[in-house]
Amino acid sequence: MLQRFVHLPILVLGLTLAFSSVMAAQANPSVSAENLNIETLNFSSLAHAGGDAAMGISPSAFHGVGNSYSQAGFTFTATDNPWGPQTLGTWMDGSPNHPVGRRKATPLTAYYAGTKITATPITGSFDLISVDLAQWAVNQGGGAGSFPVTFHGMRGGREVVRQTFQVHRVPKSPLLSSYRFKGFTNLTSFYVIEEGTYATGYGFQLNNIVFRRNNASPAPPQGPNLAVNPTHFHCYQVEGASKTNRVSLRDQFQTAPEVLLGRPVMLCAPAQKNKEELKDTTTHLLCYQTVEGARPADRRVIVTNQFGEQVLQVGNSQLLCVPGLKRVPAMTGGGVCSKASAPQGDPVALVADTTAGPAPLTVTFTFCETKWSSHADVREWSLGPLPPAGASPRIQGPPPSTKTVVFPDKGTYNEKFCVWKTDGTEGCSDPAIAIVVH
Repeated sequence: MLQRFVHLPILVLGLTLAFSSVMAAQANPSVSAENLNIETLNFSSLAHAGGDAAMGISPSAFHGVGNSYSQAGFTFTATDNPWGPQTLGTWMDGSPNHPVGRRKATPLTAYYAGTKITATPITGSFDLISVDLAQWAVNQGGGAGSFPVTFHGMRGGREVVRQTFQVHRVPKSPLLSSYRFKGFTNLTSFYVIEEGTYATGYGFQLNNIVFRRNNASPAPPQGPNLAVNPTHFHCYQVEGASKTNRVSLRDQFQTAPEVLLGRPVMLCAPAQKNKEELKDTTTHLLCYQTVEGARPADRRVIVTNQFGEQVLQVGNSQLLCVPGLKRVPAMTGGGVCSKASAPQGDPVALVADTTAGPAPLTVTFTFCETKWSSHADVREWSLGPLPPAGASPRIQGPPPSTKTVVFPDKGTYNEKFCVWKTDGTEGCSDPAIAIVVH
């Protein structure tokens, strides 16, 4: 018999991503987890004729299946019971301890107190959506109040989430009620322990486990309840020349043999959110328009993150985001090649498209303040080191907007842009840009 129980957060991933348009579907009452491709594990196959009220909670009213039971690709095991055999099973149909609802309500439970029930899929990971729970026997704990049942979500042998439900007692036969999980995603197993005693009302029965199978292996955990790449990205609009690229794409929604990519429209930088640890500060995403070749996904999905769970309608393909490295061109003087953002007066600013590389290294310099290339009072200009490091030749007339220089030998070159005006004044970009050739 049951003797006593032992009481025991645009943010995107740092990978190549294909973006589709999505639309929130929560406002539609017909859209829910139950409408999606989700499975329910019901234990009605365990139903066993027999049993009556006179048997009470004796073993003769309990149909045991041993310490291991498999169904729907899951194996349930019973361990850690200090009082008797590791026995899983269910109450016979005629027992008042059987939940209301006849054979369809037949649950799985453990006969002895302290039993740890563990559920493990044969392969892969899964999301746990909800479960039906009821008290272990008729009039348990006097049939009043409630008692806690705690589920533990595991990933790779480590607990990543837990949740406690308060199960209501009733003075008659057990009555199953549904309880919904939060954050039980990408699990490799879960367990729950029969805690307390029958007299104090802590035993439970479970049925109708609603879950979703995942094809991918679980990812490293992020935060207490998530299993995703932890990097967040802050995305900015960009302007740039179109580069015609054709690629084949395959994702969870489609296989597209040839997709035409358009111009880059977004740059996503790794970002620290709410002072959380930022491990990858290098990888950036550059997102290109998907112009043609990819069809709409037309699927409903459930997305779970640290902000909650949301049902979304996935629509047209929009972007392909490609990981890469970003560098900021070295800048001096005016800082950026924009008159509006340059300092007041006559700024002398220089930008290099690269500042390091193997010999021979080709560098394109841009003279930022555009008026220098058209100003009539510019007598001479130069690009290069200043005396005494080695005088750069002065060139008559105003400078061009850009100049390309090849550095054939290894070394460090400190480059400055200087102008001399007809009124005798002069100026140079400062500090110099260091070009390192290795």
